[in-house]
Amino acid sequence: METLSKTRTKTIIILFAIVFIFLALFLKGSGSNTSNNNLMALSTFMFGIFVAFSIASAHDKIRKINEFTNAEEGNSLFIYKALGLWGEGVKQKVQKLIDEYLIDQIDYKLQDFHYSSRSFMKLFDFVLNIDCKTDAQKTIYGNIVSTLEDSLKNRKQVESLVKERMALVEWVSIIILLLVNISFMFNM
Repeated sequence: METLSKTRTKTIIILFAIVFIFLALFLKGSGSNTSNNNLMALSTFMFGIFVAFSIASAHDKIRKINEFTNAEEGNSLFIYKALGLWGEGVKQKVQKLIDEYLIDQIDYKLQDFHYSSRSFMKLFDFVLNIDCKTDAQKTIYGNIVSTLEDSLKNRKQVESLVKERMALVEWVSIIILLLVNISFMFNM
């Protein structure tokens, strides 16, 4: 379904491009006049607004992704350090699981972030199945589980942000305004 939507978007953009280029090249205007100058100024202004909005939206999305991934890295460090109370064997096993998880994150492109969920769930399951024997372990275990839940929420936020795409309406609006500006340049 997604490829059909992408194909439809590309088709619409190409169609509009052909129409506007045809209009710009073959339909000559009466030259520069006040109405044309006002329309060009308005379309240029609107184009700038749409592009600026799209860039700001993309930067905000990247900032949020960085926030969530940085928080998740901090959570992983906390889990590793806190599980030191269970002894060297548990700490080494958690280190191996965290390493696998971080390597999975690095191995895939950002849009494929969801592929690293398998290694995260291994870590999650391992920590949930740890037995608490001392009072210190029982005290910190609740914090560890809470941190894992936060990491899971952070992962879902990153996956959601990565899936967000610029809407078809935004793309079409930007392309149309760009083509209108190009047509005004050819008719001046």
